[in-house]
Amino acid sequence: MYSQEFKTELKKCNIFKIKSPKGGHYNDRFELNAIIEAENEAQLLNYLERLGVCHTVHNEEPKQWCPPPIVLNGTKKWIEYNAQCECFGYKTCVHIGTTNLTIEFNFNSDNLYEVSINDLKRAVEFEKTLKLNGFVS
Repeated sequence: MYSQEFKTELKKCNIFKIKSPKGGHYNDRFELNAIIEAENEAQLLNYLERLGVCHTVHNEEPKQWCPPPIVLNGTKKWIEYNAQCECFGYKTCVHIGTTNLTIEFNFNSDNLYEVSINDLKRAVEFEKTLKLNGFVS
């Protein structure tokens, strides 16, 4: 199904994985995803800032949907964010975890339903950037 070049490039990925469609779901697709985890709420906010994810921290629950609140210094905070963003010059779609302190990256760029060799090459370079900036080891 995949070319040898595709498989070789995929092996270079450490945190990015291909998520296969489950079948039978609307907009079901192949995705190239990676997740980084923060140790605490303050680190999650720091990660968003350093990654360049446009976000606003609210002291009260906003009218628009946001992930469940985090507790920072004993106070509930809601994070509103723009999922479509550019992190270190790489266009991506991000999602903040709803049950844990994670940031998920989706690197499908050419086609929302398939993962391309270009997506993999970008992911490999992005992983290097994450490592250089201390997000992953």
